[in-house]
Amino acid sequence: MSIEDERRRERAELEAEFARLDTVYEVLADMQDSAVAVVREKGFENVGFEESRLKGVSGFRELNAEREWVRDRLLDYQFSPERAAQIRSRIAELRREREAPQERPGRSR
Repeated sequence: MSIEDERRRERAELEAEFARLDTVYEVLADMQDSAVAVVREKGFENVGFEESRLKGVSGFRELNAEREWVRDRLLDYQFSPERAAQIRSRIAELRREREAPQERPGRSR
């Protein structure tokens, strides 16, 4: 098998794995969102079933980390090394912005 054939096979495997992980991620996100909405609707009372559903999606962060790892590896197959580095840099920048403490007007720390 040539190097190009091997890269094509690896890319196809990564794309299939990302699609699988992304589907599971979306299902768990929908479950989590609907459980939270019901808890709010019930005024946070008698929500045992919803709490059990939220516990059922406890692996959500690990799944997302694996999904992001596969997506990151796909960049190497989809773009030039320079463009992949630019995309990774932008993703890191957005992540830092999202995780930075948000200042709220009118509030002191």
